[in-house]
Amino acid sequence: MQNVFKTLLCIITAVPIFSFAQKEEQDSINKIVEQQIKEVEITANKKLIERKVDRLVFNVENSISAAGGDAIDALKVTPGLRVENDQISIVGKSGVSVMIDDRILQLSGDDLTNYLKSLPSDNIKSIEVITTPPAKYDAEGNSGIVNIVLKKAKKDDIYNASIRSSYQQGIYAVGSAGGNISSRIKKLSLAANVNYQDGSYKIIRDNKYFYPKGLWEENIKEKRNLNTLYYGLNTDYQLSEKSEIGISYSGYSRKSSDYQTDNISIYDDLNEYTGYYSNSKPNNYDKNYLHSISSYYTTELDSLGKSVSANIDYLVYNQKTDGYLDTDSFIDGASSFTSSFNTGIQDIKIFTSGIDVELPFENIKYTFGGKLSFADTNNSFDFYDTTTGQNILDLNQSNVFDYKENTQALYASAEKKIKNWEFQFGLRAESTQTTGYSKNLNQTNKNNYLKLFPTAYISYAPNDNNTFGMNYSKRIGRPSFYMANPFRIYSNPFSYIEGNPLIRPDYIHSIELSHTYKNNLNTSLGFSYQQDGRNTVTIIDPNTNISKTTYLNFFKRYAYNLNISHTFNKWKWWESNNSLMFGYDYAIADEQLNNQKLDSYSFYASSYNTFTLNSGKTFFAGLNITYLSPFSINVTKSAGRIETNLSFRYLLMDKNMQISLIVNDIFKTDKYKMSSYSNNVLAERLSRPDRQYFRLALSYKFGNKKINVQQHETGNEDEQRRL
Repeated sequence: MQNVFKTLLCIITAVPIFSFAQKEEQDSINKIVEQQIKEVEITANKKLIERKVDRLVFNVENSISAAGGDAIDALKVTPGLRVENDQISIVGKSGVSVMIDDRILQLSGDDLTNYLKSLPSDNIKSIEVITTPPAKYDAEGNSGIVNIVLKKAKKDDIYNASIRSSYQQGIYAVGSAGGNISSRIKKLSLAANVNYQDGSYKIIRDNKYFYPKGLWEENIKEKRNLNTLYYGLNTDYQLSEKSEIGISYSGYSRKSSDYQTDNISIYDDLNEYTGYYSNSKPNNYDKNYLHSISSYYTTELDSLGKSVSANIDYLVYNQKTDGYLDTDSFIDGASSFTSSFNTGIQDIKIFTSGIDVELPFENIKYTFGGKLSFADTNNSFDFYDTTTGQNILDLNQSNVFDYKENTQALYASAEKKIKNWEFQFGLRAESTQTTGYSKNLNQTNKNNYLKLFPTAYISYAPNDNNTFGMNYSKRIGRPSFYMANPFRIYSNPFSYIEGNPLIRPDYIHSIELSHTYKNNLNTSLGFSYQQDGRNTVTIIDPNTNISKTTYLNFFKRYAYNLNISHTFNKWKWWESNNSLMFGYDYAIADEQLNNQKLDSYSFYASSYNTFTLNSGKTFFAGLNITYLSPFSINVTKSAGRIETNLSFRYLLMDKNMQISLIVNDIFKTDKYKMSSYSNNVLAERLSRPDRQYFRLALSYKFGNKKINVQQHETGNEDEQRRL
């Protein structure tokens, strides 16, 4: 404010001088005043939360909790989002897609997490939560979109860079190191990112199967060694003030090796021990890589924002798996031993292209475009019996499976504002053709369907304190590429997984009412109906004790949820971001699962608290608590679980260096316990992943920290999620 007053005072005192001074003096003073006016910065505090017609906007710049951290830290405190074990989802949704400046990231899983950890939260302007994606985006999935909007770069920016490393210790250790660099020279922008991770994880699973003839107890212990290298390169070139072209490459290579033991103890109906199966996989190797190249072009047609953008993308994914299985058994006084070896290759190629046109006029905005997608998947699996010491190919357990999927899409939408009201309506049409061929079964399955996906949004803001919204959408859930493979893969003589070539997409209709009060309290009430519901199902034969895991369309589901989020930031030393979710689910299975009906209530609560421990705002502590009550999903019941995390973050060297310590799942309560019925056989499953650990991380930023090299928009993000 002092600069403002000084400038105003200078302007006022300059007025009489202009009246009496000579022309030369007038010109000189005029230049001084002009320079001082340019130096004035007019700032206003933005709202913490803003409700727009099709999204909720969280202004990260106003959040203490996100200061000095990374993008993951910012996402944790964003209303409507749920971040557990660095996995991101929208509350009430099954997953999420992540965009940077309206451009989809071509990453998922650990690769996405590692990239977001490399993005400083100080570079983020806002985070947009899109629970119902407009018609412009693919109708695939019930996930929603998170758009991270970066701060804009200045003309004199040259480059920035960062390096990072972390050490995580649970049952086993995991280490990672990486870095990124961005630069801009006149019209050319470049960005590169690399991350390497190496370590081991342990998973323990306990299963119980209550067969009519007695109990089977299964204990599985797995140690997975994982080695991953991710790399990416982006480049943009400004053809003119209104046109830009860009190309990007991203990829990763991953190697993993597993050691797994699977022991089954068998009891009769009198609970007397009668035998066992002991399976071990001493050497399982998995190698896969992904290469993706994307190009885009965008141009503005006029000063009102009319624009045309186009993209072409090509992706190659390859996975090679080698597995060994030894089995010892002792049943009814007789013992036996078998061993086998299998090798499998999956090769996927995906080509996509699309075009988008935006035509904003004075009173209405039109958007329309289209997309083409071609996916070609080739799978081969060879099984060898090695019990005799020789590799004998078993044609009954070997297979070649090819799958092709082509999709064509067109969409159009319109958006209009009328006083305090805002409307947006859209329609997307997608035509899909699939062909699956199994060489071993000599079986070909084809599918061809055309579906329409409408979207509608209405927003009303009667005053500055209240914003009301309503949206509706229809979405499609396409099966992953491997789900259609009908071949059987055995984990032990009594358990196998089998794809379903007749698997169909499922469809979800959802409607949501929302209210934002004083830009801080956000409430939403949602309802969804899922038809042709698709999921993983384990079918148990009570006569043979064989369990088959497959993929079926077997249920319809009605879901209701109430979400409430609030940020408490009245005190400078404490910011608390809290969320509540109340849900009710009702699922009805078809005759494949004996027409089971299952309904349940659920409750989710989270509290993310950040404490500023010093006046320089360089030392922070965090306490995060999440609780999920028992609930049912489809025909499976899940027990409740709670997780408590503690963290510390220290900034030094002019806040360019960050040292952080995270203690995850302090009380070791984050376990997964589920139960289900199949043919009147009760199955109970308990999974104990390696969730309790501490992580020490170090990062350092240098260069010009305000540069922003954008990510490229891609058209194959939904196909990648299905790999």
